[in-house]
Amino acid sequence: MTDEPISFFDAQLERCNEPGRLCWIFELPGPLPSANKILRIHWGARRDYCQQMQKLVQVVGNQLSIPKAEKKRELFIIQYKHRLFDKDNLYGSVKILVDAIKKEGHLVDDSEKWVYLKVVQLQVKADQEEKVQVILVEIPDASSSG
Repeated sequence: MTDEPISFFDAQLERCNEPGRLCWIFELPGPLPSANKILRIHWGARRDYCQQMQKLVQVVGNQLSIPKAEKKRELFIIQYKHRLFDKDNLYGSVKILVDAIKKEGHLVDDSEKWVYLKVVQLQVKADQEEKVQVILVEIPDASSSG
């Protein structure tokens, strides 16, 4: 594994210190289930998982006072995992989380017009170290989003 995910997220954290930049950072217990697992579970269990994720995002949003989105935002998700996913499973594993963030109003929509999404993973040595880190950044305006 390269240093790319670490340096990328360090750069995002550094951007959070810029004057006038709105940025919210939170952690969730991990791991998120793979897209393959989500697709195979009973619809009732999937509904329960969606509701639990929705409630978790609601609580975090209230604690951090995240305002309703009115502009495009950047959403960076890093998964610290003992067993790594392939790329399609990695992105699929965050779908329910992204949907919950959108439903809480922290994203206008989950289309590329309204969110820049980047998901990476880092391998950890033990299951007990697994977690998910989320960085949500308001893009000040279209001309400064680079």
